[in-house]
Amino acid sequence: MTETLHIYTRVSSRSQEEEGTGLDEQRESGIQRSKELGFNFEVHNEGSQSSFNDDLTNREVLIALLDQIQEGKIKHLYVYHTDRLSRNENTFSNIRYILKKNDVRLYVSNGNDYKLNSSLDNLTFGILSEFNRFENELRTERLRLGKIRRIREGFYLNGSRVFGYQIVNKKLVADKHEKKWVKKIFEMYRDGSSTKAIQQHLLINGVQTVRRKSGFSLGSIEQILRNTHYVGYFYWEDKKTGEKIRCTCESLISNKLFEDVRKVRETRSYKNSGKRAADSNLTHITLKDFLVCGCCGSRYRQRVYKKQYRSNYYCSSTENNYREEGTERFKNCSNRRYMKIEETDNLIWETVTSVLKDSHRFKETIRTKVLKDNSTFENSSDLIEKNKKKIRSIDRELKQISDNIVEVETNRVVGKLNEDQYAQILENIDSIRRNLESQKEILTSENRGLSSERNWVDWVKKFGERIDQLSSFSTEEKRDFLEGVLDSITVDSIDAQTHELIFKFKVRYVGDELVWNDAQKKSEGYKIVGGTDTLKITGELGTDLSKKSAA
Repeated sequence: MTETLHIYTRVSSRSQEEEGTGLDEQRESGIQRSKELGFNFEVHNEGSQSSFNDDLTNREVLIALLDQIQEGKIKHLYVYHTDRLSRNENTFSNIRYILKKNDVRLYVSNGNDYKLNSSLDNLTFGILSEFNRFENELRTERLRLGKIRRIREGFYLNGSRVFGYQIVNKKLVADKHEKKWVKKIFEMYRDGSSTKAIQQHLLINGVQTVRRKSGFSLGSIEQILRNTHYVGYFYWEDKKTGEKIRCTCESLISNKLFEDVRKVRETRSYKNSGKRAADSNLTHITLKDFLVCGCCGSRYRQRVYKKQYRSNYYCSSTENNYREEGTERFKNCSNRRYMKIEETDNLIWETVTSVLKDSHRFKETIRTKVLKDNSTFENSSDLIEKNKKKIRSIDRELKQISDNIVEVETNRVVGKLNEDQYAQILENIDSIRRNLESQKEILTSENRGLSSERNWVDWVKKFGERIDQLSSFSTEEKRDFLEGVLDSITVDSIDAQTHELIFKFKVRYVGDELVWNDAQKKSEGYKIVGGTDTLKITGELGTDLSKKSAA
């Protein structure tokens, strides 16, 4: 009976598998060896799999081959090079033990073969394996050092390109078409657009992702807004040493725009979390939650000195820097001046109420909302609950899909499905999952809108009929009231005595005008025009305002 030479082939990279530069050569070399021996042959092709850190869980073909060896079905094994079995020292030792225990003769491409039960062959094979391992480690180190050198020279070796850039001669170069969309994304976010609104804007305008697909995910937009590539630098980390190398590239936006977006992101993150900065000295309700440092973007905190009968607001970066100096989160803030709480709260309240009393747009909103029949919103709670039930149902379906994927994977591994069947089934499952996730996003977005509208109606019901009683509001009521009309207040120190406060309203209440359609015939109605959502106050806290202007 003619013996069979079992030929095991494997390459380390996907490119080698696709180009056939490794697998074909290994296969042909093994077949040639079988002819020289007068054996039949059988090829066991692993394809593309890493072997340096493996524990065999990703090597299905090799596992099956070792099972056959332990069953006594294989006595002759061929590999192009011993590192095709494994470059991991522990894994290779286990494979070597199995070959030796089952009296398997191992053949390699250099013409040698080893019967590991022979003491001399086993010794020779062990020495050569150590040399091969050392050679592989040396090659890996040379490649690592070469990559670091190339990165320091300005080459981009991170694989896929970044949206906004093309890779030309292995360097990042601005893509003229995508560059303008990068800037647009940052400007829209800075000016108040949500990531969802930006996502829809990109979709409507046919902007494609790096992989030439229509439709950016919300996560990818968030990643763009955090990406420092767009201001000319990024970091590459050496996995072996942990060293971070600062790399430069062409900037696509200004540092100011990037910093403006960072501040907006920090503010929104704070609001979305619903959490307030911890303050061990809090003894009474204040309006600190609206205050943001104009220098570093940190939130303001408060400190109360009971024995000295005084209390102040201060930028929280002072305390953060004490804990985090030397880290990337350290903020060098020049806004060091404290503000008296009582005087600042009075200034905020007087400024906002003054604006609202003069705002035709605010009066019109309150008038229409208070007098309007709110039947439109009576069923919003029921609709929100219905949407939540639908979302829970979708979540159950998504979980079932995940279970299905596991089952499909299992069927592929055990051979019940071939690769074409597996790919087709997985594509169908992914299509269903994408559709469900899209439905869930729509329902979630609708609920956010309904909740926001419901909150606004509740706010109007609570305060609309009490607008003439603003002066009698408690501090807690003032804070709740301000949350309905005010986004934030940015604080900057002008000098030792003077602060500048920039009020950002949710609607253009500042300086609007009422214009009659026909001044002689007022029954024709009117319209409200102009106005801005920003007001700048400059002066000494606790004294009469020296300057007041709309920005």
